[in-house]
Amino acid sequence: MNSTVTTLWRGRELMRALTIANLKLVNKNTFLGYLWWLIDPIMMTAVYTIVVGFVLGRGRVHQPYPAFLMCGVVFWKSFSSTVSQSIDTIAKSEGLIKSYSFPKAVLPISLVLSNQILFAFALIPLMMLTLFYQFIIGTETVHVGWTLVYLPLIWAAQMSVTLGAALMFSCFGVFFKDLGNIMSHVLRVGWYLSPGLYAITDILKGYKGVAHTPITGPLCLYLLNPFAYIMEGYRDAIVYGRTPDLGGLLYTLLVGAVSIFLGLRVFQGQERKFAKFV
Repeated sequence: MNSTVTTLWRGRELMRALTIANLKLVNKNTFLGYLWWLIDPIMMTAVYTIVVGFVLGRGRVHQPYPAFLMCGVVFWKSFSSTVSQSIDTIAKSEGLIKSYSFPKAVLPISLVLSNQILFAFALIPLMMLTLFYQFIIGTETVHVGWTLVYLPLIWAAQMSVTLGAALMFSCFGVFFKDLGNIMSHVLRVGWYLSPGLYAITDILKGYKGVAHTPITGPLCLYLLNPFAYIMEGYRDAIVYGRTPDLGGLLYTLLVGAVSIFLGLRVFQGQERKFAKFV
């Protein structure tokens, strides 16, 4: 494991170059170009707000619903895009793999880094929307303040689970060509099983006396979902000015650390076979 980390550190310049190259490729041939980094989360939030907030009437439960919703949307778009792109990131680098000797793990890692930069840009409209509700609309539930100091911790949790997933799925994608189609459906289900359109408290309300009884069965499985604490963490820290669930975030960091460890071990054992399958 130490040798793997050392090898990756030696390949940091290649990692940096690939990260920059990934950013340049995003929306390269579109008219608005990099503006889509800001427009895309706004459009996605608007669609879900109309369908879920107005048509289905869920917008009255969590105010302001657009800001509540965008916290889940920007995270899930970043995570799902990274996982989807990681599946074929090795195959797309066939020429590089067959021409040069380098640690192949830099490919998914550079992808994760570039998508995290895009995520940072997506936070700009979220912050602007939240400030709009606090200072222009005067929404009483919105409190932008000192809880923003928790953002690095929430981001670290997000980064760890994203990197772990990207490492594993980029490796699996080399050997299982149908993985991309399968994961598109899995990620869609994952979005609805995570509190992106609703809050964890909406789930807890279905369990009477949950605070005084053991958490078992489906509820226990739901609370094991690491994405729940990331989405709720962003809402608490950015929109509502509350301290996020620190225990949940530490659990998510642990899940991410384990997945990174497993991902690197998988790469260490399989990367020599990549040139035969891409």
